[in-house]
Amino acid sequence: MAHYAKLDENNVVQEVIVFGDDIEPGVPESPLPEGWRWMQTSYNNNIRKRFAAKGMLYNQSIDAFITPQPFSSWTFNSETASWDSPIARPTDGDASDYTWNESTQSWDLIE
Repeated sequence: MAHYAKLDENNVVQEVIVFGDDIEPGVPESPLPEGWRWMQTSYNNNIRKRFAAKGMLYNQSIDAFITPQPFSSWTFNSETASWDSPIARPTDGDASDYTWNESTQSWDLIE
């Protein structure tokens, strides 16, 4: 099966749909609905860095689906197609035990 992300005029993913592997966007007999831009995506992240989801943005210059910027202080890393915090997440313990605090620009331990 092939997965395709439906993009609006701003390259924001509106939905992801599944079709057979024989789909080619732009081909007249393709069952992809017209009037939208379609980009293939992959569950195992083989293309476009990650699997697309509603609300993500397709960045054409790096050919990747990216999440919205989580915090205004975070910067985009075009090599990883992800957002980097101003300060690295602590590596002691389980990193999921921390949450970013935008007002203090630091990682807070979740208790």
